[in-house]
Amino acid sequence: MQRSAWYVLGIVAGAAALVVGAVIPSVFDSPRAPLVSWFVVMALLTFAFGCLGKGANVRWTGGLIDDRRKVNVSRLQMAAWTILGIGAIFAVGMNNLAIVADHPLDFTVPEELCVLMGISWVRFAGSQLIKTQQVRAHQLTLGASAAEARWIDM
Repeated sequence: MQRSAWYVLGIVAGAAALVVGAVIPSVFDSPRAPLVSWFVVMALLTFAFGCLGKGANVRWTGGLIDDRRKVNVSRLQMAAWTILGIGAIFAVGMNNLAIVADHPLDFTVPEELCVLMGISWVRFAGSQLIKTQQVRAHQLTLGASAAEARWIDM
């Protein structure tokens, strides 16, 4: 499959996560509907991330590979917290809409989650800046190719 086809499939999977996540709470009248919605949204977002990674670096984990052609732990953390957080927020919001709550989007995200997501995003951005400067100064080695990036690189 061509790279552009993987990108399109990733975008379609992301859109499907939104649609399915919105439909599950309104179709299933069960106390477990938000939990099922959250897991389905997370699975589809993970699939979308994998498709985008495959389009970028020819592997399902390609979204975790940085410019040095190595697997990056800050990218893993950023992806994991984003998929968990966005999936949960979306599932709760859609469930509140399905049960016709007075204020469906009036819920709070735990401060600890915001802090953890913020730390991951800041770490990602900061590490990218530092590694870019180190590569320019020839202080870091580059991997042979993105296809050869390994988990041990983290």
